Amino acid sequence: MTETFKDKLNALFATKLSPDGNKYSLREVSKGTGGKISPAYLQNLRKGTYKNPTYEKIKTLADFFDVLPSFFYDEEPARKHLEQDREEELKRLLADPQIKEIALRAVEMDDQTKTLVLQLMKKAKELSEKE
Repeated sequence: MTETFKDKLNALFATKLSPDGNKYSLREVSKGTGGKISPAYLQNLRKGTYKNPTYEKIKTLADFFDVLPSFFYDEEPARKHLEQDREEELKRLLADPQIKEIALRAVEMDDQTKTLVLQLMKKAKELSEKE
């Protein structure tokens, strides 16, 4: 199956996280590109309405998401790049002893308990952001 530009861009939105650990919004990406790409244009790219952005727009997105522009052209390198990024991010995160401890304990939990823990973590994050 050949991935479209839309598929590849949506994969980046799904896997590349902002510094606060959340997925990027259209506004955040637009701002991160220095306004070179508007939120509306990004939305049209993500929907597949715009299928062939200019190289300048591709380069701008590649720079923002820290991938090579070829990510959007070559199917196999794109997949390998995302897999490599995920592995590197996981290694970086697991270097933190507390994150490693949370992950190890989560392995022993059933799905319902994991869901509860995730809800508690989200609430704790919300409370800490209000301070």
